[in-house]
Amino acid sequence: SSSPFSPSSSSSSPFIPPTAAASGGGMASQQAQALKMMENMDGKQLKAMMQMQRDMLKNNPAMFEQMMRSNPAMAGMSKEDLATRLDMMADMDETKLKSMMGMARQVSKVVQPLMSLWGRFDRLVCGQGKNILVGASSIFVWYWIDYFFISP
Repeated sequence: SSSPFSPSSSSSSPFIPPTAAASGGGMASQQAQALKMMENMDGKQLKAMMQMQRDMLKNNPAMFEQMMRSNPAMAGMSKEDLATRLDMMADMDETKLKSMMGMARQVSKVVQPLMSLWGRFDRLVCGQGKNILVGASSIFVWYWIDYFFISP
């Protein structure tokens, strides 16, 4: 039985190496492992990796598209948008690219525990976390509107 939280046997993102995906731990863990791997790279290696991704998009678009479809963060992007982003990152200065990855790592440190907490909550309520969140938000907004705009 396959679960959205079970580790996949191949990488779900071109930015996450297969070894990170195979080691398990869910999406947040995979992203953290990828960022940790990128932390040890210098600017030249990061730039080479971005250029490799751009070349893969141009030379083997079918494989690249398949990898993108499996990545929830990039699944909705068009090929043109993806190509534009990869071109921008591949043409970026090495120090700026390294700085951007450092910023992504800092954001990941904040977001990863929240994603883990959400995953546990969603599993606890049998996958109904989004419905509960929408319901609770609707009630909160209704009380907020009632308090500030309707009640005297």
